[in-house]
Amino acid sequence: MVQLQRDSKKFQKAGVQVVGLSPDSVDKLKQFSKQKSISFPLLSDPDGAAIKSLKLKNKESKKFLPHPGVLLIGTDGIVNAKLFKEGHKTRHTSEAILAAAKSAQAEPAVR
Repeated sequence: MVQLQRDSKKFQKAGVQVVGLSPDSVDKLKQFSKQKSISFPLLSDPDGAAIKSLKLKNKESKKFLPHPGVLLIGTDGIVNAKLFKEGHKTRHTSEAILAAAKSAQAEPAVR
């Protein structure tokens, strides 16, 4: 999330809205957001309902921890792309996310 914040101007310029999803409480996300100067919305999903419905649950986790990754969702609510890596230590770069977003805009998802 810190990398996404650091590159927030690139996302804004590309017309991409960044939103974080976490099983953490609203208070914990507020604290994290303030501590790390995160300006994009962080959504709290303490019971894991959104994480489950988006099929993001990390099967190795006993809690509702999501796999770290990126969903590119169009303004129509359709998921246009999913960017995930194995494990939880490596993440996609902002450039890779922006390239996928550009590609998704050029080729809308088929319903």
